[in-house]
Amino acid sequence: MTFFKKVVSTVVVSTTALIIAGCGGNSTAKSSPTPTLTPTQTPTPLPKVDPLFSEQWYLENTGQTAGAEDGGTAGEDIHVVEVWQEFKGNKENAIAIVDNGIDADHPDLKDNLDLSLSYRYSDGSNDPSPTSKFHAHGTAVAGIIGAKGWNGIGTRGVAPDAKIVGLNVISNLTEANLIDAISRPSIAISSNSWGFSDNGLNEFQTLVDAMQLGCKNGREGKGTIYVFAAGNSRRGNNNSNTNMSYLTNNRYTVTVAAVNANGKYASYSNYGSSVLISAPGGEDGKVKPAIVTTDLVGLDRGWDTNRTHYDVPGNENGDYTNHMNGTSAACPAVSGVTALMLEANPKLTWRDVKYLLATTARKTDVNDGNWTTNAAGIHINYNYGFGVVDAKKAVEASKTFEGLGEEITSEAYNNVNTSIPNDSKTALISSVNINEDITIEHVDLWITIKDEKYGRVGDLEIKLTSPQGTESILAWSNVRTYGFYNDWRFSTVRNLDENALGKWTLSVKDADGDSEYTLTEWKLKIYGHTP
Repeated sequence: MTFFKKVVSTVVVSTTALIIAGCGGNSTAKSSPTPTLTPTQTPTPLPKVDPLFSEQWYLENTGQTAGAEDGGTAGEDIHVVEVWQEFKGNKENAIAIVDNGIDADHPDLKDNLDLSLSYRYSDGSNDPSPTSKFHAHGTAVAGIIGAKGWNGIGTRGVAPDAKIVGLNVISNLTEANLIDAISRPSIAISSNSWGFSDNGLNEFQTLVDAMQLGCKNGREGKGTIYVFAAGNSRRGNNNSNTNMSYLTNNRYTVTVAAVNANGKYASYSNYGSSVLISAPGGEDGKVKPAIVTTDLVGLDRGWDTNRTHYDVPGNENGDYTNHMNGTSAACPAVSGVTALMLEANPKLTWRDVKYLLATTARKTDVNDGNWTTNAAGIHINYNYGFGVVDAKKAVEASKTFEGLGEEITSEAYNNVNTSIPNDSKTALISSVNINEDITIEHVDLWITIKDEKYGRVGDLEIKLTSPQGTESILAWSNVRTYGFYNDWRFSTVRNLDENALGKWTLSVKDADGDSEYTLTEWKLKIYGHTP
């Protein structure tokens, strides 16, 4: 198992107004008492300034460079500044950072870090600090979510008063420890900026089973919110489709792609029909801005050991970096927004959160050719999901949201047992019918394809079309992906709010044209609610 590379506004505070206490009199009075100014209460002190906040373009983008050569595009951020007037995160909803540790001594994190819930798997202690001076990834993630705000130092988190928890599972990486880390009952939001290798199919059904239990039992039955980085393998013809990993293509996961400071998909960010939403991840930090966030304390630790020190006022001690990037950075931004949503409405279920994130997302990069509108009138894109997370809209919608109601499902099966044409221009077409009237939230498809030769699934293009005509490409062809589709599960979120009733069509094409494949069987399952 390999992990993704360590990827993954000025707030106006008004003081209390001074009331002019006028004096009464009558029209015959020759004179009036001199007016006096009487404060109604002690003026509210102005908050301290976080010196590096002005460089955090993902919170408020003014076009700043954050130490890079080029600046971003003003306004291309997560629209969170106004939310802080009412919500800043609370200590009721613990956010677990499943990663390689959080520096427990960091002055910008320690006030929000709950050591009683934290855990380091290498020694069983409640100190989540990393075991290597190079392991700064989890600390950077933690700062994006919950760096303390208005304390006069460093940066500010998306949810600057939230409770963060460090689960340092990388210190002793086993399947059992991963399952434990995402199964802890005290956690409301699980932020996961990690994943598996990017050139083959990665199943790990045991982790999905653990997430299923978390969604069923977490938060007193409302469900733990699982947020996962989409991955960073968009390069050449490598696998960059989120449907190649069960971690990023299951219905329990909020799968997050990344955008840069100009609002375009980041150069590395994975795409796919299971991407729900996007958030700022930045670029290399040299030419285009990366993410400014917390680093390991000290000049000889963390990013300072292998990158240029971020030499700006407020970072003299090297406790911050401007080199964090990747879907690893986008993931915690969404985790932070989710914390604000739960603060606004603690009754939200895990399904409600996914729905609200999707339906309030902001369309970006409007000229990208992958934008389309599904049959329910919702914009969707393989690169961005439903768009960039919009904290203001998501929190406002959360306040009054009454819930999706009980989940209902429907499924259909087709035993095809037919050879896929050995012709790169001709697809095998198969269909099933869904007879239940369901408003769709999520669609899963299991498929078995017999491969006579190579185990080279990257040859195949697989596409699902809904009864109302919305297409979901589940697998792209001509990518370097290996393995076998043996009851493999694909996912798509692109049919959100459509009606499931009618004929669903599967198309499978061999783009290589010189292999021998047989579509054995496939099953479709619709998850949703009553219209």
